[in-house]
Amino acid sequence: MNSLLSSFQVMMFVEGERVDKLGLLLQMIMVKRNAQIIIFKTYMLITSTFKYVWTQTYTYTHTHTHTSD
Repeated sequence: MNSLLSSFQVMMFVEGERVDKLGLLLQMIMVKRNAQIIIFKTYMLITSTFKYVWTQTYTYTHTHTHTSD
């Protein structure tokens, strides 16, 4: 990945402003993609935690109501 990035920078230097803008666009896309991945991971973590808590509470209340009967 690093070698690709450095060769890309060399290309930008050689090609000039046009490729520089392209590189900036690609960088923005990469950042956006990373942000989406982070958001997705956070969402998955929250949902899994919620599911775990919900099942724990559900089983707890379920068993306790049955013992009280």
